[in-house]
Amino acid sequence: MTSIATLQHSHTLTTCDHEPVTEASKYPYDVILFDLDGTISDSAPGITASLRHCFDAVGIEQPSDAEMGKYLGPPLSVALQEWHGLDEAMAERGVMAYREVYHDNNEYNAQIFEGMPALLQELNDRGIPIATATSKPIESATRVLDHFDLTHHFVMIGGAQLDGTNSKKPDVIRYVFDEMQIHPDSHRIIMIGDRHHDVHGAQHHGIPVIGVEWGYADPGELEAAGADFVVGSVAELRAILLGE
Repeated sequence: MTSIATLQHSHTLTTCDHEPVTEASKYPYDVILFDLDGTISDSAPGITASLRHCFDAVGIEQPSDAEMGKYLGPPLSVALQEWHGLDEAMAERGVMAYREVYHDNNEYNAQIFEGMPALLQELNDRGIPIATATSKPIESATRVLDHFDLTHHFVMIGGAQLDGTNSKKPDVIRYVFDEMQIHPDSHRIIMIGDRHHDVHGAQHHGIPVIGVEWGYADPGELEAAGADFVVGSVAELRAILLGE
């Protein structure tokens, strides 16, 4: 494992050129975790197209466009098993069908939400370490961030494994904690995400969470889940993170 103090010297974690972690001590939070899809990037077009291929592959009736929103956020294998009654083997077949077209055709069918690159850069400049905590596989998350030239902002790309390990949000967050050697008892950590899965994952570990309204949550979803803050703009998010 690699401690947060030595992340800049690690060959296994992505690093960024910002001031030492001690510079973050004057801000409300000294480690910030970001969800990816629906928080940093609007990846709905590519994900939705890939989901439709998945549903055809496992014989699920195609949802309407409006119904597709609920699939944006949770781990696909979990959704297929819990919402459609597929067994583990059939759910895995669906996941493989999804990846088949997503990785080849749809991974970069996305755009970065306006204002997010500037916010990430400012957090770097202020010396606040940031990492992802996404249910997306690490390899895919890294390719997307590379494509949009954002990887260098993060001290760690935290996500799921291709075999499904760490696909649920509490497991992803725990993985990030372990790899960065951080803990809520010793660090002021906050999670940022757009779905109730992000809220519940953060609550599982006793850390506060900011819900962003520009993602894929239904109206009122973040409030009902118990998000500590709900913001409608990157400017509001920045103010909370920097205590302004």
